[in-house]
Amino acid sequence: MVTDGLFAKTVIDAMDVGLPTITSRSDYTIGPSEKSEDIVSAFNFFKDNPASVREMVDRAREKVRRENTWDSYISRLESLLSRE
Repeated sequence: MVTDGLFAKTVIDAMDVGLPTITSRSDYTIGPSEKSEDIVSAFNFFKDNPASVREMVDRAREKVRRENTWDSYISRLESLLSRE
């Protein structure tokens, strides 16, 4: 998948249906999930910052809607192929 971050399909699906995700540090997800402490921090962030989480989820859904299209995939694939 060609995105700013290489998210798994399950993360993209979660973003599309409006679920906040904990995977990596980005503008679209709630922090990393490398250690249990990271996950606890993310859940605390969910609890303490509902408005920020909602904004992040809305941005993530818009990103998926904008970038998860055949036209977008073809355009990015053509761009990658033209570099060779």
